[in-house]
Amino acid sequence: MGLSIALAGLAIAATLVACTGQKAPIDISYGEHTLTEGTYSFTWEKGEPPLVFEVPAGVELEIRGVTLDAEAVNSEGELISSGIGLILDDVDSDSFITLDVGLGTEWKRYIGDSNRKELGALFDQIVESARVQE
Repeated sequence: MGLSIALAGLAIAATLVACTGQKAPIDISYGEHTLTEGTYSFTWEKGEPPLVFEVPAGVELEIRGVTLDAEAVNSEGELISSGIGLILDDVDSDSFITLDVGLGTEWKRYIGDSNRKELGALFDQIVESARVQE
């Protein structure tokens, strides 16, 4: 049974590549990963839709971890924070960006003392590409 499910998953991924010309996102939900140029997905809880984002050329990131906070709602009752943030560290500096796992938005960023003036623009590209895949 497990093998047939795994094979079905591979068939779906192959179909996605054939139909869209794009590779399926690399799942970084478990284990340690260094993120270079490519498309990634992260799922905090099984059954929830994944956060998907692109890492552009010119930056290399490592997952520091996940930060948890209370969900936040604005005065109109709209969810503005899911309370779960994925922290991605730039390997060449003390800079990081945190993405909201449930909303696909930027939660926080820090650009440290670095000679990498383009880092803010690279983080902007990551934020622009971030989405929750339904």
